[in-house]
Amino acid sequence: MGINPTQFFDDVITPTLDCMGRIIDKRMSSDESKCIMLGTACAESQLTFLRQFNSGPAIGFYQMEPATYADHIKYCERKGEEFKSKVIYCIYQEERKDFPHGSQLIYNLRLQTVFARLHYWRVTEPIPEATPLQAAYWKKFYNSVHGRGTVQHYINSFPISV
Repeated sequence: MGINPTQFFDDVITPTLDCMGRIIDKRMSSDESKCIMLGTACAESQLTFLRQFNSGPAIGFYQMEPATYADHIKYCERKGEEFKSKVIYCIYQEERKDFPHGSQLIYNLRLQTVFARLHYWRVTEPIPEATPLQAAYWKKFYNSVHGRGTVQHYINSFPISV
């Protein structure tokens, strides 16, 4: 039994992306971005598994790998101190100087959500509106051609109730 998708959407995704929308850029909290975040978490972990199967490195509901987390931190640093500070604020909801250690991806839901959203933020193509198109977008830009996920898996994983 995992986390209720509606509660995850309402209590984690929405407030986290709304903060990112207020602090960083209003496009961070679009309806499409909230929808794809829920779809990503459901497809990657079924909102149940915190560790990748077969001892893989990915952790958290969005199944982010430590190397990807480190790359996003470097991206934030390249964008400058102001951008970095804004991202850190969205994680902690208060002023801090440093990003959390990557091991926190396994249990810090805001951290997971902020960095999964940053992952999509770095893609130049806009997030599509419809779930089937979002499934293809997820496969191409998040799961990748090397990932075992499929467009149909994403569609099947998406909760109907949200």
